Amino acid sequence: MRKDYLDLTLSFLGQESKGNESETAEDFLRSLSFLYPSLKVETKLLHQIIKETSLHFEIPYHHIKVIGSAHMGFSFIDKNKNDKVKYYDQKSDIDIAIINADLFISTHKKTFIATEAFTNNVSFKTPQSSKYYRENVPHGFIRPDSIACIEEREKWLNFFHNLSKDSNIIISGALYLDETFFIARLKKSLTKFTRIEEVQNGIK
Repeated sequence: MRKDYLDLTLSFLGQESKGNESETAEDFLRSLSFLYPSLKVETKLLHQIIKETSLHFEIPYHHIKVIGSAHMGFSFIDKNKNDKVKYYDQKSDIDIAIINADLFISTHKKTFIATEAFTNNVSFKTPQSSKYYRENVPHGFIRPDSIACIEEREKWLNFFHNLSKDSNIIISGALYLDETFFIARLKKSLTKFTRIEEVQNGIK
């Protein structure tokens, strides 16, 4: 039996498309992210991942969330670009959202200093990383591999590499300034999800 939140999501999108939704997309995404349990990560493993992340970055436990297919059983993003819903499988990663303003600001400050206020971009791993970082940081989002400060970037990547090794599954994380930016990014992904042909058929 399939275990996911796809039907729940399609039901919301169907109501939204008819203009008679009882909740906003933001409220739906908040409930889905913060109230519904993660479906594809065993509770003890989930606790260990969150606990170690909390201790490592010295942030509250509840500022760390599992997102994506490990949480919902499917992904909003059509990574295969075949107009098909991508479901969680044994090869799927666990994606972690870290939602903490202090950590976001301190991480961004280190990139600001390393690049001399973005006048010297040699510390970025690649030109693409520089572009990605600049595009996303105003939207309250930092992906660790795009950080310019080499020491900080390695700290993030090494932590998730070791966490993945200990858990025997690939775990990656991203940093959000606060809940507003986190929900806004999910909403952007949900909008893309609604364009998938299989989803359109399900809404109808």
